Amino acid sequence: GEVPVARRRMSNRQILARSSVLGVAVWVSGLVSTDAIAVNVIDVVLIKGAIVEAPPCIISNGNIIEVNFGDRIGVNTVDGSNYRLRLNYQVRCDMAQPSGASLTLMLIGKPALFDVDDASILTNKDGLAIKVYQGSQPMTLGKRFKVEMSKLPVLEAVPIKDSNVTLTAGTFDVGATLLAEYY
Repeated sequence: GEVPVARRRMSNRQILARSSVLGVAVWVSGLVSTDAIAVNVIDVVLIKGAIVEAPPCIISNGNIIEVNFGDRIGVNTVDGSNYRLRLNYQVRCDMAQPSGASLTLMLIGKPALFDVDDASILTNKDGLAIKVYQGSQPMTLGKRFKVEMSKLPVLEAVPIKDSNVTLTAGTFDVGATLLAEYY
């Protein structure tokens, strides 16, 4: 004779576990089943590319762009238009311009809080700053603007003073960073 198989009761958790496995198995097999379904075979699509950094641009061959006002600035003649000097610079980017990117320039420096245009770099002389212009417009510090490599804008620097400070004689200097990059 036959040996009876011992039956045991399954808990609700075991039933749920088995039905979940069964449900997943049915769902997976439903995804790959081709019974009575027309299937079009397509070629595999391969998408490739490369993410690259924007090419490095070099300003004035990596040299310091020096604007020397000399010793001709009078303490009572600083008015924001006297002594305006041109910044002589060139830009070279070694790679081609990335698709969708524009060449931009940006000036970074310590802002003079008394300049309403946010285009002046504070010097080490109390009450004196150097305002930078792109053509006839103040060049806002920390703001990118688009340029064309073939027609770089004229940049000029002019001393300005804080109206609340009396300038005194003495030397001054200031540093800033001119950044050229594709953006």
